[in-house]
Amino acid sequence: MAVEEKGEAVEELMVRSEHVFMCLLRNRRHNHIRVIDFRTGNFPMKKTFVNGIVEREGAHKVFTLIERDEVSGWQRLGFVKEGTIPGFYKRSDAYVMSKLYDDGSPVSDGVYDDKGVIQTAKKLGKELAESNALVCRMKVVEIENALEIRRRASKDRLRLTAFDPFGRHGDRLFLHATTRKGGQENVISAEYQDCFGNAHVSVLFAPQSAGELAVAHAGLEQLLAVLLDKGVVSTFAFARVDQENLNALYSATGFRRTGLLRHQARNGTCYVDEVLWSRKLANPGGTEEL
Repeated sequence: MAVEEKGEAVEELMVRSEHVFMCLLRNRRHNHIRVIDFRTGNFPMKKTFVNGIVEREGAHKVFTLIERDEVSGWQRLGFVKEGTIPGFYKRSDAYVMSKLYDDGSPVSDGVYDDKGVIQTAKKLGKELAESNALVCRMKVVEIENALEIRRRASKDRLRLTAFDPFGRHGDRLFLHATTRKGGQENVISAEYQDCFGNAHVSVLFAPQSAGELAVAHAGLEQLLAVLLDKGVVSTFAFARVDQENLNALYSATGFRRTGLLRHQARNGTCYVDEVLWSRKLANPGGTEEL
């Protein structure tokens, strides 16, 4: 087996042998690994390779996105299904399979409250409808600009992302949303793949106040419209269970909860569960759902 490493924020570990070809994306910020599997079958060999790299790297969790016919094979390796992403492969769904390798690590007390999120989302939707949508300035920026906005923000603003890549070779889009007077701002980003027509969406700052929620909502709606124009079919996002407003934001913007990923994010010295949110923007035949 040959393992090729790249020293980036999210490291790529390319695993090649006669029967196995995988890319393992090692995210040190959250101490997990995403497996991108290029060859079906050969699960015993995959188990040997993955377990060896997990032991060497000290990773907390491994997850992978696969099609339905591969689910049973990964289940034999001890992976469990934690969610689905409708239309991830344009005409078929992705199944999120994962395995915790260090279940004894400290975990945050945050618990996803479905009822609370729904109530907050309904309230948010009503407020946005009554205000006839907040007038915002939208500007596409480069990743360097987005990181600078992240760096210069006040310490009391919770940063949800550092824009680490979710996959390989995806195109990136960063939308800076601000009120016209500049009182509120956020960056809504997307990493999208033309070949599959999917996009991973993220919000830079956790919205706390009504104004911050309104700006994030306006930016997210604008981003989805841009992605639809680019031919994106499926969008998905992750939100920490302890961020009720963020989960309500996705719910109010038409996303559906399609999974709950255990210990997916690292928050200081603890791990916290994340909700998987999905939204179809269009059908592969071209019919818009947005």
